[in-house]
Amino acid sequence: MPSYRIAQIALAALVSCCTAAGAAVAACNVSITNVSPIPNILYDPFEGLTKTSNYTVDLTNAGGDTCSVGLAIASPVQGVPRSFKNGSNQLRYTLEWPGGAVFSNNITAPIGSVSVAGGKSRTVTLRVRVAAGLIAPAATYTDVLTLRVYRVNPTPAVQMGTDRTASAAGVGYFSKSSGVTEFTRSSVHCAERIVAVSS
Repeated sequence: MPSYRIAQIALAALVSCCTAAGAAVAACNVSITNVSPIPNILYDPFEGLTKTSNYTVDLTNAGGDTCSVGLAIASPVQGVPRSFKNGSNQLRYTLEWPGGAVFSNNITAPIGSVSVAGGKSRTVTLRVRVAAGLIAPAATYTDVLTLRVYRVNPTPAVQMGTDRTASAAGVGYFSKSSGVTEFTRSSVHCAERIVAVSS
């Protein structure tokens, strides 16, 4: 077979492959459309109780096919335990997928899997968990989260849509004999840092 004919066949195969890949991405086109504010957590380190609060993430599929997606959530400094911070003071917390799986602090490591039908939206309820016995001085503690959605089936995972940035703040204060820390998270804003402080 002439070499130019082989080249034509190879080029046609490449175009077909790329077109099919593009169609698959277009058919599954999920983005994060909203993240709800997180209710305040009233936290007393001397109670010996773990406190939790739920918030929701809305996912919308602009494509035509049902697809399975997961989420990754990261703080500004990745690869370390997640914390609200004020200077050198920290208040550790975790973020959980439904069922209790903990998000790693890594924007490239999605967890979970939910199906979102074509042209439809799906709401996922996530959880903030603050462990018992954390002691911190009175201060405003903040953290900024980046959320990213991935198509997780078939593997490997593929990023979908654009990242969303959520700002968070916690206000810590002490009473006469016990400590109370209050955490609050603002609503999500795309590519925008807004720290909400609750008094």
